[in-house]
Amino acid sequence: MSNGFQGNQPQITGGDNSGLSQFFSQIMLMPFSTVTYSMQIFMWLLQGMMRMTNEGVNAMVGGTAQTLGSMGMPASAGVTTSGAGNIQQSNRKEEREMSEQSWGGDRESSGGSWDDRGWTMSERCKETEPCDRLRLVRFKILFLKRDLEVAFPEQEELVVEEIPKDGFISWKIAEFIQQMSRGEVKQPGKWKEKNYPPGVQNGNVMSLPDKDKRFLRVYCHVLDWYERERMNYERDQVDVLKEIRDAIQG
Repeated sequence: MSNGFQGNQPQITGGDNSGLSQFFSQIMLMPFSTVTYSMQIFMWLLQGMMRMTNEGVNAMVGGTAQTLGSMGMPASAGVTTSGAGNIQQSNRKEEREMSEQSWGGDRESSGGSWDDRGWTMSERCKETEPCDRLRLVRFKILFLKRDLEVAFPEQEELVVEEIPKDGFISWKIAEFIQQMSRGEVKQPGKWKEKNYPPGVQNGNVMSLPDKDKRFLRVYCHVLDWYERERMNYERDQVDVLKEIRDAIQG
């Protein structure tokens, strides 16, 4: 069978290039408006395919959100209808909020903190003079010289909140050196094996070599906070007058 265009088609043979040349020359002679219109149709088709793809993705995400809602999960479970990028951002935001709730909660209600945040002075303490709050601090003295490492017995003490952490550490190191000079520090077993330090008396360490004092450290953390008894000047004055009266009568 033949069609109406058969007579106008170029005859291309294997050994003759004249038909091929004629075919390309006919394409070059096509109106420019026809080529432009064909390109516009192609772009419209491409945009339509992209729009259908986006609508399909949004429909899938919306279906997932409805499924989570039917399961009783909150609407902020990290699923949105604005695409995969917004889903990832929502997940990261919720993870960050959960992390802040875990590590940045109320220190006073949780019974203290294991890091330096427990040493931050509260606004309440800054507004009163003297400070009416106390810290319960657990601490131990450490000696970190190589092959002589020792952790001395743990202790607990109530200190005024206005004392900073650095001040507490310096205070406890100085106090430990004074305790040694009074013969109140027992020689650890590890030091006995190595005959350290010199000048031990009755099993008590009397002092450390000056060059070894730099190995002293203090490990400490805040356990809890307590309200200090408020000062009552009028009551104290009455008590003093009663003591004076009793002394006169006596």
